[in-house]
Amino acid sequence: MAMTALVGQDLGLITSGGPDVRFLSARVPSLMLESSFGRAFPRFYMRGLGNTDFDLNASQPVSMVVDEVVLENPIVKGMPLFDLDRIEILRGPQGTLFGRNTPAGVIKFETKKPGQEFDANFRLSYGSFNTIDLNGGVGGALTDTISARFSALYQSRSDWVDNENPFHPRRMRSAATTPLRTACSSCLSRTRRSAPCSTSMAGISTAPRVSSAPTSSSPAPTNSPTGSSRTSSTKMASTSRKCPPWVAC
Repeated sequence: MAMTALVGQDLGLITSGGPDVRFLSARVPSLMLESSFGRAFPRFYMRGLGNTDFDLNASQPVSMVVDEVVLENPIVKGMPLFDLDRIEILRGPQGTLFGRNTPAGVIKFETKKPGQEFDANFRLSYGSFNTIDLNGGVGGALTDTISARFSALYQSRSDWVDNENPFHPRRMRSAATTPLRTACSSCLSRTRRSAPCSTSMAGISTAPRVSSAPTSSSPAPTNSPTGSSRTSSTKMASTSRKCPPWVAC
């Protein structure tokens, strides 16, 4: 499988030149992007395979996935991308792993996830026609088990198209975008008192039975038939696991 991954400094340099997914065009081998409506309707071509149809119901042979969510509608494919952790370009048929509409490949975007360590990053750029691009994110631990991350993007641009109509002389095509994203994650502390995990299938719990280990105050097993029977039953209860016939234990 041919794969290209963009992380770290490479990702920062490529994303600095464009505010949307079109920054990947001609910067990754065998990947081209085009659009007839600005960033609102990007069309992907991987190894020359793509779909030139700009209809909303037209399926593209290159799928776009953001945080394990497939963006099939061509309108949402033009969403602003910010606070990214990595980009993966998977070429070739990917139907086995990602399902339909992936005969040419998949483009995966992974945003930065919250962690227990404090992390913050910001970037500001200014260009012609008063173009402003400000984005960043901050995250860290809220408690010992809960962490969160907040990221935001602000993009604006003044009018850059001249209207030659003598009755309505004005400039137009200004734009402003402010998307926000909040992510939370929790991690249960691993202690000796934590309950065992259970798996539920079709409403039936398949949690293993856990027997309490004997303490120092418990009487030592004897050689009597009663004591040996009790000891063997305790060992069997600690190692046995009852599962439905359709669950592999």
